[in-house]
This record gives sequence, C-alpha cells and structure tokens, in this order.
Amino acid sequence: MVRLSQEYKPFGSLLPGRNYSSDSYRYGFQGQEKDNEMHGANGTSHAFEYRMHDARVGRFLSIDPLASKFAYNSPYAFSENRVIDGVELEGKEYVHYYVFLKADGTLLAKVAVKDFRGMNDDQTRSVHGMPSKEFYKKYSESFGPAGPGIEYTYFAPDGKGGFNRSGHVFDPSGGATSHGIYYGAGGPSELGPQPQGPPGTQWAGVPGSERNRFTYEEPAIDEVDALARTHDMNYDKAGAKDWHSDPRGIPADLEFIEGLERYVANASQEGYVDQVTGRPPSQEAVSSAKSAATFFRGMAWKKFISSPTPDKPAEPKP
Repeated sequence: MVRLSQEYKPFGSLLPGRNYSSDSYRYGFQGQEKDNEMHGANGTSHAFEYRMHDARVGRFLSIDPLASKFAYNSPYAFSENRVIDGVELEGKEYVHYYVFLKADGTLLAKVAVKDFRGMNDDQTRSVHGMPSKEFYKKYSESFGPAGPGIEYTYFAPDGKGGFNRSGHVFDPSGGATSHGIYYGAGGPSELGPQPQGPPGTQWAGVPGSERNRFTYEEPAIDEVDALARTHDMNYDKAGAKDWHSDPRGIPADLEFIEGLERYVANASQEGYVDQVTGRPPSQEAVSSAKSAATFFRGMAWKKFISSPTPDKPAEPKP
C-alpha cells in the first residue's frame, strides 16, 4: 500500500495536486513528523527534534539551540539555506570544523559546522543505505559520506579584514584506523591532525603546527572510544612524549588494556548495554576493543623491556 507520494518546493511546502499521504502516515519532508494543526494546512509545518520548521517561509520558528557556535548564520535558517543538496541534521566523516587562523598561523576560532552523529532512521537510510537498527548493530555512531573521521577546512586572514579559504584536511578516524574519535594514533586537536608516527614526523597542515595540541572536548562515540580518550589523557598527565617508546605511558597502557578486556567480556553477556551509546555493543566496538588490547599489550611489553630506568612500572603480561 502506498502511504506517501509527495513532491516539494525547495523548503518543504507541498506542490499542489502532486502529493498523496495516507492519514495513518505521520511523516513528511526529510522524514520529519508533520504538524497540520499549527497553520491549518497540510504539509506546511514539520516537527524537527528541537524546533518547528515553517515550510512556507523556509525558516525555523525558534532560535537554533547551537546559535552561539554559529555566529555567522541566522539562528532561524533552515539547512544553511542549502535546499538542493542539504539535509537538516539535528543530531550531535563525524564532525566538520571550520578553523579560523590568525596571521601567524595560530588558532583564532574553531567552529563545528556539520555534525553527522546521531542520525535518525531516515537520515541513516539516506546516507548509509540501511535502516538505523541494522546500522547501529555494525557501527557505534553515524558518520557523513566521507567516512568516519573529522574534516577541517581552514581560513586565513586576507589582509583586508576578512578571510580566504586556505586549505582542507580530512583526518580519518583514529588516524590510520577507523573507529571513534580518540581510538588510534590521532585525535582532535586545536589546528587539525597531529603528527603521526615517531618523533620528527612533519605535520603537513597549516603554519604554527608546533603549537598544535590535543583537545578532549568532543564526546566519545562509545565505551571503547571513551577508554581511548582516558588513555590519551593519562599519557598527558604522565608526561609521556609518545605512545610507542616512553615507559611513562605503561601504566596508562595497562589501565587501557584492562578496560578493553572488561568491555569485551561485558559485551558477550546477553542484554549488556554500552554505557555511552545506550545500545547493545556494536560489532565495530567489540572488534576494535580486541585489536587495541592485543596491540597495546605488545607495546607495553616493548616499552618495559627497552626502558633503561631502574624503577620500571609493574611488568605487563607478554
């Protein structure tokens, strides 16, 4: 049975005589619930998660709850006025940042302009080609067409009081891996991707990269990613200069391994819910936890046996 057949004007108003919707079907433009009581007309008002959209004028009726992060946008704009290729995402690649730089290459401001996390069912079907119930069995969090990771678009002063686009980097999730925001050699930082590999590796980003530093303000996508976030923060607290040779990082490695093994054990129990996602552990999370536990057990052992210091941390299991 056909429940919905509709054609829309750019901002979501129905085209007269070119639409049909069953009375039992509550959804319309971009998969959002219709509210036909507000204006007394069918298909002119849609209930997005956080606010109402008036399709007649192409504007939301209340201020964007994230308006403080998007000072350059109207707080009432719909989909940044990109009505051909844009989809309004109300969830919180994973994120796309605009990075505004000072003349010396240091950070002026960093703004998240697109956030693909937390897609609803219609958005997941559109981007990933599968229902969200199936998607979240495989993956812990939704991401944009570029894949898991973080995009950075850079803007530098043009010398006339404005900015010109000066570069673009897509940092795959976790550097060379494909899980989470903190899992792997990389991670969020003030200016974009950090140097990868042994000391001396050059970062091919914007000027001022020597002042680039990791940041931890983004929430982890699941328990495994949260463990990786704590692991990185513990490296910082211990003053470890890198993840692959400095023995000061061994206690953080051991805590990470213990947490990963506990997660794998919990995930095997029927009914267990990931404490970050609120859903059963994804296949991606369990596989990533097993891989990281094996990898860091070997790295901790390598750091232990190569350490010249007499007061070594507790010996890790080989």
